[in-house]
Amino acid sequence: MIERQCPPNCPCCERHEVTIQSLQRTVQSLQQHMLDEVNSLRRLLQMPLLTRVDSSFLPQKTTACLFIDATPSIPAIPVIPTLESMPPEILDQIASFVSGYDIVHLSHAVRYYKYISKAIFDFGQPLRTRTLNRLVKLFTWPSVFLRGPTAGMPYESTLPVPISHLHVLQTYSKVLNKHDGYAIIDDSVGTEAFLGALPEVIEVHASNVKSLAVTGQFFGALHNCKKFIRTLHLGYIYFQHCKSDPGSLEMTAKWLVKLRIQELRFQDRGSVPMQIRDILHSMPMLSSLHVQNVEHLAGIALSECKLLRKLTLSKLFHGEESPLELVQQLLNIVNTTKIQKVVVLLPEDWLTFLPSTLHEITNPLFEKHGWYQHPVHLVKDAVGQCFAGWRRG
Repeated sequence: MIERQCPPNCPCCERHEVTIQSLQRTVQSLQQHMLDEVNSLRRLLQMPLLTRVDSSFLPQKTTACLFIDATPSIPAIPVIPTLESMPPEILDQIASFVSGYDIVHLSHAVRYYKYISKAIFDFGQPLRTRTLNRLVKLFTWPSVFLRGPTAGMPYESTLPVPISHLHVLQTYSKVLNKHDGYAIIDDSVGTEAFLGALPEVIEVHASNVKSLAVTGQFFGALHNCKKFIRTLHLGYIYFQHCKSDPGSLEMTAKWLVKLRIQELRFQDRGSVPMQIRDILHSMPMLSSLHVQNVEHLAGIALSECKLLRKLTLSKLFHGEESPLELVQQLLNIVNTTKIQKVVVLLPEDWLTFLPSTLHEITNPLFEKHGWYQHPVHLVKDAVGQCFAGWRRG
């Protein structure tokens, strides 16, 4: 059969040409939309912007039909990028905001995240936690609560760390480092044995009763491992022991000025001991302080804490004084400092009428001094505790 070319101004070829041009415009529009989406994410990551869509997303080039009997080639419509086709930097950021339960499902759905579920499983398997669902209850992604070999209750949800298990802990710690994660530890005897295998960022609960020598050994190990301590909790039992042994208070104060501590939380029912009050301004990285109430701030030179930007009070509204008086006392203290944010935990029996109280009583007083509620509505933390916050300016 002899093929013949279309005559000039062939109607069918003109229709095909119009169709092809229309599809090409559609493809260009999709490519531009895709490029805008990628660049918006890259801006968030402070990465250089792309000028064109990666070649793997482009449709294959086709040529127009030259013959009447030939079927015209239509450019392939580009496939919508999947989650796994996104840049690794963006995928890593996504995983950092996913919950413990969801990270397991995400690891099964997206092959890129498989290393996360594998690291969790490898660490938990020798501990006889056979399923990932059981493991997730012990892991608050992207963090993990660990305890030493001799730690007791009430830390029922924590994981023991045998010495022979350090290599898999170190592997999981590398995963946590990649996703801005951290480990939560206590000061049990033996904890210092695995400090070197932990992530670069840790949270420390000091609450166990121990001798002066062991106290110095624990804080010394924290200093030697050069970890960044996001929060140090000094508990009630710890201070009860310190009251009977003044040497422990002096030892604690000595190490507080050497450790890289971002937030210090006092969980004692009494006031902050003088030995610790006197050195808070010397803590090199202290940016957040958590105390019980306004009375516990007495004697603390907050204005001398150059990096302190956040103050949290867990029992501001406990007591006989009116909320207005307590807020005024608080403002008299913080207005002379560099603190930019105040957070107040709210008592449970106030939750039914506290929102109106905040707006009618406390908020006008805060606003009068240049403080504004942030966030605007009351918020609950991870354990269900309701709190309100105010920012300066």
